Amino acid sequence: MNHYYDTKLVYPYICLSDISETELKQLISFLKKSGFNVNKFYEKPQYPASNNIKYDFLLRLDFSDSSTKTKPEKNKIDDLINEFQDSQKVIQEKEQNNEGIFESDKKYFDQIRLFLDSERRIIELDKQFIKEQLGTINQISNNLQKEYERIFSFNSNYNMKLNEDIVSLIKTKSIDDKQLMDLKDKLSEKENLLAQKENELNIKIKEVENEKERIENYKASLEDEYKSMITQIRNEKLGIQTNEEDSIQNLRILIFGESKIRSNEIYEIFNKEFIKQFEEELNRKCIEVHNTEYKKTKNSNIINKILLNNYDYIIIGPHDHSIKGKNAKKSFKTLKKERNLKAFIYEQLEDPLNPKVIKELAERIIKNWDEEFEVIQ
Repeated sequence: MNHYYDTKLVYPYICLSDISETELKQLISFLKKSGFNVNKFYEKPQYPASNNIKYDFLLRLDFSDSSTKTKPEKNKIDDLINEFQDSQKVIQEKEQNNEGIFESDKKYFDQIRLFLDSERRIIELDKQFIKEQLGTINQISNNLQKEYERIFSFNSNYNMKLNEDIVSLIKTKSIDDKQLMDLKDKLSEKENLLAQKENELNIKIKEVENEKERIENYKASLEDEYKSMITQIRNEKLGIQTNEEDSIQNLRILIFGESKIRSNEIYEIFNKEFIKQFEEELNRKCIEVHNTEYKKTKNSNIINKILLNNYDYIIIGPHDHSIKGKNAKKSFKTLKKERNLKAFIYEQLEDPLNPKVIKELAERIIKNWDEEFEVIQ
């Protein structure tokens, strides 16, 4: 078994490789009996530890003092793991004379695997449902394309007829006022019809986009529930108890204003940056995205949400200056000062929010959170 106690990250981690599932369970129990609780477990972390080595597992420990965020001392943890390894050597010697000593554990793990397999089958059924829904949306998209082609064909034929009428009038040797009015009415009719059809098409396209995003969010929520269930079962199996309040997952970030990307894409950008820093996925409830269409910002109820004072960070994109419930002459930062809001506010008002801006803000929020964390330490 290879181990490394990493204290350079925000939380204290024991990094492990070349350790069996049974040994892992025993180590967690051994640490708990010694007064060190493991509150989270990570398998195959994406990034290396502070020593630039990638390990198979990470065990996140409780702080020695949660009020001051003090990490357990390195020499104590190293001594405990060395003691555990020595005890394992004794156990392995006994195992050579009794190969069936862990047979009950093996049966237990097999039962867990059977349970997980059944849950995976349920997830596959959900995925099939989502696939069918996406197929329906694709069919709607195809129908829209046909509708667009039909409208285009109709408009082309109608334009030809109008053009013939116009040419006929122009060729007339003398055009009286009534003919001129007829010509003007036909041109106006043509413009109105085109505008109406274009508006109808845009509404249908938007409905399809909204439905597609709804299904994508539903799919993501199913995956989150599945991961949470697996984590809960795995923690129970390994004897992990989460007693410590997880301040990272209690973050609340509100995003409001015109954006070029959807809410699901915004979450994925934040999630990627948080995995880099904290080696865990960011809960979807941490990110709230509202009114990313400029025209909808005016009648938004965003001010009521902000005044609840539930958010740690608020990202403001371009928006209508006449937002309901807000003085148009005052910025959101002024609102923060006047109402003594706890949130940090970032305003990006020149251009719509885009992937580059969201990534930069995610990095700034992580840096800001780290700095506050270090002050507490």
